[in-house]
Amino acid sequence: MKAFFAFFSNLFKRRVDKKVLSGIDIDIDKIDEDPTVSQRLQERYQNNLDSVEALSANLPRLKEEFDSIQRIEKLSKKSKEDLEGLAKIYSETLLERTDFKTKVKFNTGEDYLANYGDSIEEALNLMKETEEYQQLVKVDLAYLESERDELLYQKNKLLSNDKMINKLFVLVSVLALSLFALVSLFLARTQFDIVVAFSATLILIVLTTMWAYFTRRLIKTTLSKNAKLLSRVITLINKTKIKYINNKKLLDYQYKKYKVDSYYMFTVRWKNYNDNKNNINRYKKINNSISALISDIESLLSNIGINDDSFVFDNIDYFMSADGRKKLKEKYENLIDEIDEKIKKYEKENAVIYIVLANYKSSQSAK
Repeated sequence: MKAFFAFFSNLFKRRVDKKVLSGIDIDIDKIDEDPTVSQRLQERYQNNLDSVEALSANLPRLKEEFDSIQRIEKLSKKSKEDLEGLAKIYSETLLERTDFKTKVKFNTGEDYLANYGDSIEEALNLMKETEEYQQLVKVDLAYLESERDELLYQKNKLLSNDKMINKLFVLVSVLALSLFALVSLFLARTQFDIVVAFSATLILIVLTTMWAYFTRRLIKTTLSKNAKLLSRVITLINKTKIKYINNKKLLDYQYKKYKVDSYYMFTVRWKNYNDNKNNINRYKKINNSISALISDIESLLSNIGINDDSFVFDNIDYFMSADGRKKLKEKYENLIDEIDEKIKKYEKENAVIYIVLANYKSSQSAK
């Protein structure tokens, strides 16, 4: 009896090994010697069952969708042209939505500007005018401060000259008197008349005094003019500083209110806000258009009994032309045939594995 089972088991193993189980990395000839062979065959058997179940689950849907493609081909010429036109518009609109989706931003840093509505343009103009005016004020202030510094420099120079003239006058007077004393002493010893020396000394002192007087008078006149100009410049500087401070307060208030640090930043944020707002509106219109197109396509398909039309939208590019539908039909045919072949292969393989395992169990029981 054992010889009988061994003969048929070995005969079957050789035949199966060559034809059906040639792709399995399991040596069934060693099933009697290696217990792991039967275990691996059982695992293979279960995996095949799982694969068949998964493939079989998708097959009805694929066949139904294939049947829908065939029904679409039976539509009238006008209906097919309508479907092609709707498919083209739908595909183009999807691409447009994808493009706008990258541009649309929600909860951006500029959304707060929506709270100010129509007042933004007025605020922009005010900020621009204030910044331009502030720039002019800065230029005026810089000019006035440079003029003040120049007047202060001239004032200090005149005061320095006045002190120098006083010292020079004293020095000349002392030198003249000293010279007069020396000359008088010399003339007295030589018994010459000292009138000439006295007269010369007196003339020198008088000339020096007149020079010092008129020079100092000119300096004082110039200092007086300088003081008036300096007072006027300081008054203008103070007024300009008040303008500067008022402008700065206004700008600081505007900057804080609109969360910017300059007119340029304000314009950039306002532009970004408007661009994003327009993109959002356009994105909503595109979505509305897509919804309308879906409704039109669904209505057309429902007329021929196609209610589950998701596969149409998933493969919308194929429905834009007759050639596209033909390619989609061939794609489904190949896919269904491929699944059928895989199921048959797994089932045939499992049938063989079942017999091998059954023979193995029988041989084990005979022992």
